[in-house]
Amino acid sequence: MGDFPLINTQNLTLSAFTAADVPLVQTFASEHALISMLDNAPYPYPEGAAAEWISTHPGLFAAGQALYLGIRLRQSGQLMGCVELHDIHQGHRAELGYWIALPFQRQGYAFEAACAMLRYGFGEMDLQRLDATVLTRNAPSIALLEKAGFVREGMRPLWGVSCGKPEDIFCYGLCRAILTG
Repeated sequence: MGDFPLINTQNLTLSAFTAADVPLVQTFASEHALISMLDNAPYPYPEGAAAEWISTHPGLFAAGQALYLGIRLRQSGQLMGCVELHDIHQGHRAELGYWIALPFQRQGYAFEAACAMLRYGFGEMDLQRLDATVLTRNAPSIALLEKAGFVREGMRPLWGVSCGKPEDIFCYGLCRAILTG
């Protein structure tokens, strides 16, 4: 798939994670309030898990399976989260995911990053559909997806796992044809 993309928005830069990001990712992922809103993220977050996770990104990207980008403030370069497309089926579909560290939440950054990734997925990657799942109790993420145009397609009881406990999730989808009319 070539080099990792570098995507600039009004306030953000979305770019590949580096080894220098490991300590911050480890710190962010150790926050129960963040991890408890994510599906399938371990808690407590094991020591060394951030380095291991980041080390998988180049291979997954090269294989066309996933694209993980750090969300950074454009002015300072401060890392504050992740936006991703995973479970990629080239030219067809992928699943959108994202997280924002606690100090940066509720400032519109996740929405800005998610919309940039939608444009990249539908544009540069020529995807036809994007999916997303969210814990049914994660109201801010539900609002973000709906504001971005995603449609709730159903609920899967006990499909997700948060902090080791099964949880209900909502399934969302967005088709490129709906956006382009």
